[in-house]
Amino acid sequence: MEDLDSKCSVEETCKAIRNSECKDGKCQCLANYKKRDGKCLGLDQAPCKISEDCFAENATCTNKKCVCSDGFYYENDHCYEKAKGTLYFTLILFLIANSCYNSCTGTYNHIIY
Repeated sequence: MEDLDSKCSVEETCKAIRNSECKDGKCQCLANYKKRDGKCLGLDQAPCKISEDCFAENATCTNKKCVCSDGFYYENDHCYEKAKGTLYFTLILFLIANSCYNSCTGTYNHIIY
């Protein structure tokens, strides 16, 4: 059985390795696939059958394509978690700043929610 980076002279040599080809005299992953654990796994939008065919953690095989799971975005071969709503963080920062200001100045204000 052939492995990635094995020497080859024809495409048939690399057929045992899914999503690979004989290129520059050795078995290599196709474009839009990346090597991990001796396999060629799909990057963003690469064709797939199951989620384990996808390279990035937090990626799934949806409609036969590798895509990031809900709440994640694709960048540099990885799926990163999207930031939570910025309005929520702005409110938290406001409340913290208001609390510090009030305790530092000795004033007391009610915040209406």
